[in-house]
This record gives sequence, structure tokens and C-alpha cells, in this order.
Amino acid sequence: MRTDIFRRAIPWARLMLSRSGVIDDLNVSRAERRRAGLAGLLALTTFGAFAGIAPPGAALLLLVAVFAANLKLLSLFVRRGGVAFAIAAMLFHQVYYC
Repeated sequence: MRTDIFRRAIPWARLMLSRSGVIDDLNVSRAERRRAGLAGLLALTTFGAFAGIAPPGAALLLLVAVFAANLKLLSLFVRRGGVAFAIAAMLFHQVYYC
């Protein structure tokens, strides 16, 4: 985790900030930014649902949106490890986005 943050994330963020405009490449494409936003909303809504301040249906709706936004990756996970693996991998992938 330390290596990923200090050797990859921070230098990559510094590089992006040193350029003008928004970079639309690799893991910072518009689609990836939308997926990361969905993951963040899912996390907030899930915590809110457990705290009783957000409706559980909203978290479920966001979960469906997350799966739909990552359909290609989800289908790869299903082919490689089955449905249970795919669900677990997709949930873990949301941690990556957050």
C-alpha cells in the first residue's frame, strides 16, 4: 500500500497537476472518473444506510449502477471465477476506486 501511494499515486498526481487541462488517458479517462464517482457515492450511501440517514434502496440502486458501469470487467470476472467471485471482485474493485 505504501509503495502504491508514494511510488505511483503521488508521482502520477504531481505529473497530472503539472500539465494544463484535464488528462483523458488510461485510468483517468472520463469513464474511469465516472466509475470512481459511482464508487464514492456507493460508499457514502452504504454508510448512510447503515447509519439510518440514507435509504437502503439508494445504496442498492447505486450498486446496480456500479455493476452496469463495469459490465465488461464484471463479465470477465464471471467467466474466470463464476458469479460469487465476480460479485466479490466487483465489490473489492470499488475499494480500489475509493
